[in-house]
This record gives sequence, C-alpha cells and structure tokens, in this order.
Amino acid sequence: MSGPVPVRIVRSAARAIQEAAEWWVVNRPKAADGFTVELERAIQLLSSQPTIGARARNARLTGVRRIHLTRIHYYLLPCDC
Repeated sequence: MSGPVPVRIVRSAARAIQEAAEWWVVNRPKAADGFTVELERAIQLLSSQPTIGARARNARLTGVRRIHLTRIHYYLLPCDC
C-alpha cells in the first residue's frame, strides 16, 4: 500500500475556495469554520483514495470526477489530468 498522494489546487480553484470560505464565515456564523473543515477532510480523503468520486460527464477534460461534500452542499472536482 502506498502513502498519500499530493493534492494540487489550481489557481482558479484556489480563488473559488477562498471566496466560498469567506462567504461561509459571513453567512454561517454558527459554523464559520464548517466549509474549511469539510474541505480539508475531503482533501485528506482524496489524498489517501485518489480515485474516489463519480466520473463527471459534462467536463471538458477527461479524468474529472465529482465528490459531493454533503455537509456544505459543494462539489469537489478532482482531475487525473
């Protein structure tokens, strides 16, 4: 069994993550860290199980999957690209 694989976040995704995290803090004050906690959890899971998620059918690139983050109602779109 191999160890965790690095998860790279592209610039456009980093911007979207930052915007969503800021929105979450302002609009969900009782769970201000909920977005960040759930995203970190998903990234850890993706690092240890890089092939998780359903294949995205409408993606321009091949190898894109969708992971639904049910607690925060967001999707993570990892790519084997």
